[in-house]
Amino acid sequence: MRTIPHWSHEQSSLLFIDSMLEELGLKIDLNNLDKPLRQINSGIDANSMRVFRPLAVEDGVLTSRDFLFIKECILGGPLEGFDYFVGRQDKKLEWLYDIVSNRHNGLDVDKIDYFARDHTRAIGKRGIDMKMINDARIAKGFISRPEKGQTRIMKDEPEMHYMICYPDKHVAEVMKFFQLRHYLHHHVYQHKTNLAVENMICDILCYADPYLRVKSIDGEEFPISRAYLKSDFLVRLDDTILTLIVHSIGDSRLAEARKLCQRLRRHDFYKCPVNQPLTIDLPIDDIDDLEGAELKRAQEVQRDIIIWDMSETEIEKAMLDQSKRSDVFEKLEAKDFIVKKYCYHHGAKSKNPMTRMRFFDKMSGEKLFGLAEQLPISKEADMSKYASVIPHSFQNVGIRVLVRDDRKRDAAILGFNTWMLHLEMEIKNGDTSSNKHVQSTIFDNEDVNIGDDENNDDEWLRRGTESHPAMLSQDFEDSEDENETDVTSMSQPDLSPIPVRTRSR
Repeated sequence: MRTIPHWSHEQSSLLFIDSMLEELGLKIDLNNLDKPLRQINSGIDANSMRVFRPLAVEDGVLTSRDFLFIKECILGGPLEGFDYFVGRQDKKLEWLYDIVSNRHNGLDVDKIDYFARDHTRAIGKRGIDMKMINDARIAKGFISRPEKGQTRIMKDEPEMHYMICYPDKHVAEVMKFFQLRHYLHHHVYQHKTNLAVENMICDILCYADPYLRVKSIDGEEFPISRAYLKSDFLVRLDDTILTLIVHSIGDSRLAEARKLCQRLRRHDFYKCPVNQPLTIDLPIDDIDDLEGAELKRAQEVQRDIIIWDMSETEIEKAMLDQSKRSDVFEKLEAKDFIVKKYCYHHGAKSKNPMTRMRFFDKMSGEKLFGLAEQLPISKEADMSKYASVIPHSFQNVGIRVLVRDDRKRDAAILGFNTWMLHLEMEIKNGDTSSNKHVQSTIFDNEDVNIGDDENNDDEWLRRGTESHPAMLSQDFEDSEDENETDVTSMSQPDLSPIPVRTRSR
């Protein structure tokens, strides 16, 4: 089976840009980056895509390089096929890439916008300290993660970059921004009720996927699971898809999806009987030298680390095995429950996100408006001066178990707790061989990379994890018409059991 690639909403945004230009009869020309967009069919004149400047200043026509720059800002890194940024190659302009998606520390306008909006909608109005934002300036500094500096290296100062920095008087306000991030993930984004609703909607779409097609304006049809391949279909995956399912009274094939939709509408959500926090950051001393309470605590930490290193599929399998061996009447089945890991942090997982921020001395103010070469040097703040605003711990991790049927609540609790006790006994006896990792049969030798991108709002939690309902996989058929839409160029497998041929537009 082919590996299922990771999807991200940023990739869909790039797809929308290409589709928008195509609707206008234009296309990015990779062979002529500094010229206007390429004309591909009837539409607007490429020279009309311009930045309108004040009188007496020549208007600037937008080039293919400009649109690559927009894509790079959205993606937060180089585009596929490139090892570095190409939209803006002047080293003095590299800070422009950190406005929308800050690759160095995660403090950017995108998060400022949706943190304020989501807090207002879900909890109550709360603004961001705009004085901190207004006082931001460009300065030079050593970046905390050199792998994120995908621009040319300065000759005289090899490791320095032009960055968005803040006056040192705003250290406490910056920390509050990261604390707000942690707060929203805890109370909104990764709340157990939100998790239950997400998984219910996922199940509804999987039930409906083999039978319900999404239609474009020109009549093309795609299954739900493949709508992300083309913007025409993706824009139709809004809440109305659930309304279509609810109103499909005459279609018996959608009965299960319809029933689950009705549960969702009356707020009869999946329940979360198990919400087990884990401790994985405490150092473990030589366990042989410990005894009493210290030994018990070390064994618990060791147990939690073993659990966290397991995939969701492995945990599900372990719970099923314990349920089968149990003498209780109510047995668990794979369809009864869902195991989900959670991890919410301040922006740098277990580390202090402030170590990635750079601050300048307010006394350097006169240099901030000079030549680029004369900009002041920004540095990491001395955290010992701000002990009162720095948390003792920076991330929370754990395991949740959802049950699709509330009658399985006790069975899920018993299965999880029995497995935990069994694991603790193995640790006490010095034998954890039964908990070695097993290869998942859903992905080919690919496990979830938990620590891949720490600034992506725990995107790994929404990527192709093993506990999502599995769909049949089949490749696209070879195209017999050179004018057909080439969806295979995206190197994406077909996740739907329905074979689909696309027609030329």
